[in-house]
Amino acid sequence: MLQLKALSGVILSLLFTLFLTNAVLADLQHIIQNMPPFIDVDRAAWYYADVQIAYQSKLINGKTDTLFAPEDDMTVVEAVKLAACMHQLKKEGAVSLSAGADIWYQPYVDYAKDKGIIASDLNWGQKITRAGYMQIFARLITDDETKLNDVPDDFIPDVKMTHPDADAIYKLYRAGIAQGVDADRNCQPSAYIKRSEIAAILTRMVKESSRIVFMPGQNLMIRVQPQDAEDRLGNRVSLEVIVSGGKEPLSYQWEYFDEADRVFKKSVSEGNTSNQLKVLVEDRVCEYRCIIRDAAGKQIISNTVKVERYISEKLTITKQPEPQKGNIGKIVKLKVEVSGAKAPVTYQWEYSENSDGPFYKSEAIGNHTKELTVAIENTAYYYRCYIKDKEEKSIHSAAVLVAK
Repeated sequence: MLQLKALSGVILSLLFTLFLTNAVLADLQHIIQNMPPFIDVDRAAWYYADVQIAYQSKLINGKTDTLFAPEDDMTVVEAVKLAACMHQLKKEGAVSLSAGADIWYQPYVDYAKDKGIIASDLNWGQKITRAGYMQIFARLITDDETKLNDVPDDFIPDVKMTHPDADAIYKLYRAGIAQGVDADRNCQPSAYIKRSEIAAILTRMVKESSRIVFMPGQNLMIRVQPQDAEDRLGNRVSLEVIVSGGKEPLSYQWEYFDEADRVFKKSVSEGNTSNQLKVLVEDRVCEYRCIIRDAAGKQIISNTVKVERYISEKLTITKQPEPQKGNIGKIVKLKVEVSGAKAPVTYQWEYSENSDGPFYKSEAIGNHTKELTVAIENTAYYYRCYIKDKEEKSIHSAAVLVAK
């Protein structure tokens, strides 16, 4: 009998293995691939999910390939690097910035200066304070994003409006990026910030749904407005509104603008009474809005957004890179601009000793952006840029000479 039970167990185990579907195996592979590789980030740690999201978004790296160092204090240059990557992610939909060959942080510093995130060189190796990182990260937040929390002036106990960094600190509180270090919402502006804490900040920057609403019972307000959408004719697009506050339960009613009667009417599309509406793209521009009401009868109306047909345009270079000459060692920039591209757009600069190739991928600063920074060398090189958009449309720029 015992032998029979043991045999049955083996058979069941074999059957289970045989019936594992490709989908299950794919899911397991996806989970494994997306686990952060750091041995010092425990799955039970409060910051595990934040580190995972920040790492997958290419915003943050470890101190080594396997060590994240969650308890280490963040340095000024690390904060600037993260802010540059975060800005590029918000503006371009992906992070293409990478470390420099000689000074690893130089591409991030150059980007931050160019985008107005910082104005000048800082003490790069110094530890950064909470107020310091808030001063940098606040430049990435729009005024609309600060409407999440109604935080009055002088609300933060240890940061009054006379504090030199008050505007930046209050901006992050109001946007739900920062919430304070204790129940009283103290900021501790002069304290250093740990790498584990900055991972949580990055998560809230990337995922608006992760932002903190820390004043329950506040007035009914829209946290995230629906956005204009475009897609190919017949495809379905989603419009979403996220609200906070008000008395539960909340009700949603999406409306469309009737051109004939010149009034808004109730939509009957999928999700018309939820916070997410799914509509088909038509051969005309359609306008939608959402009316939200709470149990107390308070009402708020979202922005009106447009859904329109996307017509693919020809990918065209509007600005070609220009040839550069100078002394050996001189730093020069090559820039390309395109039109008709569907975001996100990728760039890959290439070089060759001959105008007709073969061309090789450049590793110079900005090699994955629209602007390449190179030094003039003893050998003359031709440079060109390969551009590709979301629709797989691609084009090469002209090959231009960089020589002494």
